[in-house]
Amino acid sequence: QTVRLTRFKVTPQPTYTLEEVKALLDSCRLTDQEGVRNHAVISVLFDTGVRQGELVSMGLPDWDNSTVWVDGKGGHRLVPIGVNALRSLDRYARRWNVTSGSLWRGKYGPLTRWGVLALIERQCSKAGVDHKGVHAFRRAAAAQMKRLGMNDSDILEVMGWKDITMLRRYTAVVARELAQSAHQK
Repeated sequence: QTVRLTRFKVTPQPTYTLEEVKALLDSCRLTDQEGVRNHAVISVLFDTGVRQGELVSMGLPDWDNSTVWVDGKGGHRLVPIGVNALRSLDRYARRWNVTSGSLWRGKYGPLTRWGVLALIERQCSKAGVDHKGVHAFRRAAAAQMKRLGMNDSDILEVMGWKDITMLRRYTAVVARELAQSAHQK
C-alpha cells in the first residue's frame, strides 16, 4: 500500500531580505536615544522572530543565558537571543536606563504594538526600504534560521509553532535558494 502525501503550493509572503535588514540597521543613528532603541528593536525582531505582541511584552533578558521571556499568541515562552541582538539590547538598556519593568520604552511610556509599527514605518522610510510590516521580520527570521542550517524542530521551538505548516509558509521564500545551494554541493 502506498501513502500519498498532499502537495500544496505555498505563496511566499512579504519578507525583508538580508540587505534590507542591514539597511534598516545602518539607518539607525546610534548617537541618539531613539536610534539606539530602533536598532535594538530591529535586531531583536530579526534575530528572534518574535511576534509584535511578544516584543512589547518583554522584560529585561537573562544576560548570562542569552534568553528572554515573552507572552503572546503562543503563551509564555523562553526565546534565545543571539550575540549581536544581545549587544544591541545592552546598549539600549544602558542608554534608556532600563533596569526593571517593561523593556521597550517610547517618549511617553512603554512602547505599544502601534508604537512598534510606527517605528518600523519611519525606519523603512529613512532607509529607503519598502515597508512590509512588522511581521515580515518574523518571516525573515525563520528564513534566516533555515539558511543557517537550523533543523526544523529547533526552528519550530524557537518560533513557538506547534506544527510544520507555518515553517513551510514562512520559509517558502528561500526554498528555491536552498535547493539550488544543495545541488551545488
